[in-house]
Amino acid sequence: MDLPKNQLYLYSNADDICSDHSIEDFIKHQQERGMNVHSQCWKDSAHVQHLRAHPKEYTEICSKFLADSVIPLTPRSS
Repeated sequence: MDLPKNQLYLYSNADDICSDHSIEDFIKHQQERGMNVHSQCWKDSAHVQHLRAHPKEYTEICSKFLADSVIPLTPRSS
């Protein structure tokens, strides 16, 4: 109940610890609760190895999520 409104889930079909089905069920539950959920499922990366397996895509997804959802837009001072 204490999860933030904006959520990002990065997971894989190849994860042998957390099944992709359980994560997808949780994502669906969060969306039903009105949460703003973003997710990416890879086919081949092992548990917590997504950054190593997909460094560019992983970094882009995280950066976009932070820019769009977490980091407040404030003017930068020079």
